[in-house]
Amino acid sequence: MIFVTVGSQLPFDRLVNSVDDWAGSQPQVEIFGQVGDTDNPPKNFASVSTMSPEEYQRRFAEADLIVGHAGMGTIIAALELGKPLLMLPRLASLKESRNDNQVGTARHFRDFALFEAMQSESEVPAKMNHMLANLDAYRRASDEFGVADSLIDAIREFVGS
Repeated sequence: MIFVTVGSQLPFDRLVNSVDDWAGSQPQVEIFGQVGDTDNPPKNFASVSTMSPEEYQRRFAEADLIVGHAGMGTIIAALELGKPLLMLPRLASLKESRNDNQVGTARHFRDFALFEAMQSESEVPAKMNHMLANLDAYRRASDEFGVADSLIDAIREFVGS
């Protein structure tokens, strides 16, 4: 199952619409999304605007792949649970965020064994196909490198830079 999450502050239709377009050609793939307040909810996968913290944690834990923004909460949850994360940073120029902090966050974490970062929503189909085809490799990376230790090291490095 793929869990799409956009956080709770502002809509992120660029990501949701891109995943929805991809999902239209992938009816065999189960997707559930927490898509925030949007005037354009997905047509090809089930979604809610918000959910309780318990439901969010359950969906996150059950997912094989997380697709979301490059927010630190999403990154930390993915690291803690050893979940592969495909992230697209929100952009201030598109009024998806108040600043471009997620661009730097995605750039920093893109080389972590569990993560893939996109610069554009046009990369969604290829990146999702790649990550789904390589889920076993992402799981092995999580097991081999010790997610908890890597989490602490990655956060220390990021905060220190």
